[in-house]
Amino acid sequence: NKAKYSELNEKNSLKYTENDTIYEIREVSSNFLELKRSVGNRLIKYYSYHKSNLSLQEEGQSFSEMPIGIRKVYDGKGTVIKEFNYDENYSFSVTDLISKLKREKQIDLNEEKYTVMRHLEKGKPYYFIRYPFNEISYKYIKIDGSSGEIVFDKFLYPTE
Repeated sequence: NKAKYSELNEKNSLKYTENDTIYEIREVSSNFLELKRSVGNRLIKYYSYHKSNLSLQEEGQSFSEMPIGIRKVYDGKGTVIKEFNYDENYSFSVTDLISKLKREKQIDLNEEKYTVMRHLEKGKPYYFIRYPFNEISYKYIKIDGSSGEIVFDKFLYPTE
């Protein structure tokens, strides 16, 4: 929405909600960044536009600040010049992960209190979920990124 770019405030950002979708537009160096997500959902679609002509520079997705799906980079003419598949090693998808934890653990990963990360250990994909359980402990869950099997689910307490 080109008209919204003219509404950027002195902080070079704008946030608004339209039809249950939250939009955020930011001006950064030589481009504009547009983020959009559904209300109550942490899956973000992002688009980067060249400031000079508003042509698409890059697009992708993230969940809990973790890149997921396909990221595409475009040249100034709109041709895809690079693609990155962040899900390449993860046959158990983020959507699968959200469903499994909601169903089996009554955990809603769309709540901000949950930190979700993924990492390859010796070439094997894993998801890591961390969240405060109470004032003195955190709960950690490690899930196999291929099978969806819960590898561990435990409390960790801070040491002094």
